[in-house]
Amino acid sequence: MTFKKFAEVYDEVMDQSVYADWLSFTKKNIDSYAKRPINNCLELACGTGAIARMLAKDGFNVVGLDLSEDMLAVAREKAMIDSLEELEDWELLEILKGEDGVDLAEGFKALDDWNLASSASEAQGSSKKKSKNKSTSGTLEWLQGDMCDLSSLNKCDMVTLYSDSLCYLTDFNQTKQVFKTVYDCLEEGGLFLFDVHSWHQMTEVFPGYQYNYTVDDLAFLWQSYEYEWPGSVEHVVQMFIEDEDGKFNRFEEVHVERTFPMDDYLRELKAVGFDFIDVQENFGEGPVTADASRWFFVCRK
Repeated sequence: MTFKKFAEVYDEVMDQSVYADWLSFTKKNIDSYAKRPINNCLELACGTGAIARMLAKDGFNVVGLDLSEDMLAVAREKAMIDSLEELEDWELLEILKGEDGVDLAEGFKALDDWNLASSASEAQGSSKKKSKNKSTSGTLEWLQGDMCDLSSLNKCDMVTLYSDSLCYLTDFNQTKQVFKTVYDCLEEGGLFLFDVHSWHQMTEVFPGYQYNYTVDDLAFLWQSYEYEWPGSVEHVVQMFIEDEDGKFNRFEEVHVERTFPMDDYLRELKAVGFDFIDVQENFGEGPVTADASRWFFVCRK
């Protein structure tokens, strides 16, 4: 299932504060369990890139991969904005300057090519100082692709798969494919961190759940229903978005998620070769309890 119109409003309607919780969970478990330096990271199902951008700002070299080109378009735009905000004024003008003056489109292209203005300045032979955040920031790259097959990618030190994205694979054979391809993509001692909705969340909380968000130019309606398989739900998302003429256009997307029993995940993670697996609840608050909303997995190769 890919996100289309939802991609345009995703960051506005979703809780942005939880991204800091994912980052904190990631860094805490790197410190606790990694058996190798964690430099190169792969963020699967990266969506609009919030976590990938935060990791890059923290010094990690990050590749963000997503199946949805619509989500990646938003991620690229937000990364460009982040880069522009980090530039010194002279660097901004140097990047945006074209033959006919300042050209924002050309500026975005340059930033996309080199990621940060300092890289662009170096490529142009500039002797001016680098972006002030270059020394502490990692690199950031976006790829469109399927997380079930990572065979074409370079090995990395860490793979993350957050925001219950694994639940969008409703066939457990696909889940097993993800575990195997992630394992193969990791360096020895590397980490695989992911979360899924808990069985309690899928069977007791989501059926009948609804969430509404309204502002002047947008109405967003989310309703969840029990679906046909055990541990599955159907999310019906309706969006009413105002256009330039002041008219509201209706869009609807249907997303199906599924969680499998905990023992199924543990069995397959062990089967592909992970030698350490820890399961926590709710961003690492502690061991899993019956009413946990999310299961968080920490796996080491």
